[in-house]
Amino acid sequence: MLNKFNTFARLVIVGLLIFPIPVYADSHIATETETFDGTDGALVTDLTVPSGTLAIDSDDVSIRNDQNCCGIGGQYFFSLKDNYIGNPQATPYTFTLPSDHDIIEIGFRMAGVNYAYTIKYNYSDDTNETINKEAQSGSSYEDITKTVTGKYIVSFVVTVSDWVGID
Repeated sequence: MLNKFNTFARLVIVGLLIFPIPVYADSHIATETETFDGTDGALVTDLTVPSGTLAIDSDDVSIRNDQNCCGIGGQYFFSLKDNYIGNPQATPYTFTLPSDHDIIEIGFRMAGVNYAYTIKYNYSDDTNETINKEAQSGSSYEDITKTVTGKYIVSFVVTVSDWVGID
């Protein structure tokens, strides 16, 4: 009897090794694009964008579409240190991601950055990571993507020293 059980167990193990068991992707993963495509550039999704802190037009952030920014003219984008013309001064801007999503990847475009800047990613496990970025030349832009595993991105902080666009 034990001999028959051992034979049966071996056949089951060999069968499991021969016939792969499919691993299904996580079905709750979705892509959501945060845009400024609402009326007059209004944000149409649930990303929380920073509010301004400097006394330039009572604010230092703006939603604009009056310039060629981020590689496309006439498209709405978010302007940080809007119309800033002083000496370089590092200013952080926090973007808070929706808490009802488990966000494992974000992407955005930085444009017109004339000085080195940083991006700090804050994670669900109370850790963070800061990335140092180089200045861009002229009216160029850079696409930035961050992906994590085993945790979620809850916010990111962009610290810039001059007037830039982000989309």
